[in-house]
Amino acid sequence: MPSLRRLEVHCPFESPLPDAAFLRAAPPAGLRWLRAGLYPLRTALALARAHAATLRELELVAASEQPYGCPALEEQLQRCGLARLQRLLLIRGAGRTAFCQHEPEECSRQKVKLWEMFMGSGVIVTVACSECDAADPKG
Repeated sequence: MPSLRRLEVHCPFESPLPDAAFLRAAPPAGLRWLRAGLYPLRTALALARAHAATLRELELVAASEQPYGCPALEEQLQRCGLARLQRLLLIRGAGRTAFCQHEPEECSRQKVKLWEMFMGSGVIVTVACSECDAADPKG
C-alpha cells in the first residue's frame, strides 16, 4: 500500500473503533488526501499523524462540540505535525438529525482558532466548513 495517495474511511457512531496506532509513512509513500469520519475522532487524528509528512488535504467529520467533535481540535491537530497541509475541511451536518451538528457561531470560532494555530506553526492552510463555506468550497 505504499502507493496509496487518497483514502476515505468511515465508521458508524454506534460501532466505534478501538484506539489505534498507525505506523508513520516514510516519504515518498504516504497519503496526500484523507477524508475520515471515524469515532472516536482521536483514531482519525492518529491516521492523519501517521501521514503528516505527505498529507496536503484533510477532511474530518467532526462537530465543534462534544460528543461528536473535539472542542480543542486545534491542539490535537497541532500535535499531528501537519507541516505540508494546505487544506482542512470540517464536514458538518445540516439539520437536527445530523450526526455532527453545525452551530455557525461555534464553527466560526473553531475555524479561526485552527487558522491561527496553523499560521503560528508556519503553515498556511485554508480552513473551511462543509456548511458555512458550501457556496465557496475552497474556503
